[in-house]
Amino acid sequence: MSSFIGKLKSLSRRRILYAVLAVGVIAALGLAVKNFRYHFVPHDVSVVEPGGIVRGARQTPFMLRKIIQDYHIRTIINLDDKVLERRNKNRPDADPYVREKAIARDLGVQYHGFVWQGSGIGPYPEYDAVADILATTSSRPVFLHCAAGEKRTNAALVAYWIRYRGYTLERAIEGLMPYGFTPSRRPELIEHLRGYFEYTKRTPQPGPPTKTPEKKK
Repeated sequence: MSSFIGKLKSLSRRRILYAVLAVGVIAALGLAVKNFRYHFVPHDVSVVEPGGIVRGARQTPFMLRKIIQDYHIRTIINLDDKVLERRNKNRPDADPYVREKAIARDLGVQYHGFVWQGSGIGPYPEYDAVADILATTSSRPVFLHCAAGEKRTNAALVAYWIRYRGYTLERAIEGLMPYGFTPSRRPELIEHLRGYFEYTKRTPQPGPPTKTPEKKK
């Protein structure tokens, strides 16, 4: 009897081990798919204005080239340019942005880099600057992106809509709904954008610029 019980325990332990291994393999495969799928499909790319603005996340070099070619991109705006961060210019995660700039140069595309917080919060004058580039006819079509294509990219769209389309803050926020933005999850950003809306009331709002703003170096 004790021998039978021992076999049952051994069998149970093996089953548990196999189950743990299976879960580990599935998790590893899921992580691999998550990490490598964007080598073959665009990362969160959407057309905001046909022929004008394409939004998204950071892309692999292959997909960035494809987006530039497919959408005839003339300008890239990167709101998460880690190369510009002064704290550690040699940080490993800056490499993708070095490659992005090289691709832009290779394909004759304008490149504008900004460093905004991951929360989407940035200086109001820089909100204006990004909106100006988005509105510049000679810059279009523009590929606008940050790391995940969520908070910073959406904040830039709000600034553009307020500054150049005359949107209220509420209408601009509503315009983000197709891009998966959830206002209730971003109260700090919403408050900052509310401040930007008030800021635009106190500062002169130009019409669309007639010349392309100078590229940031």
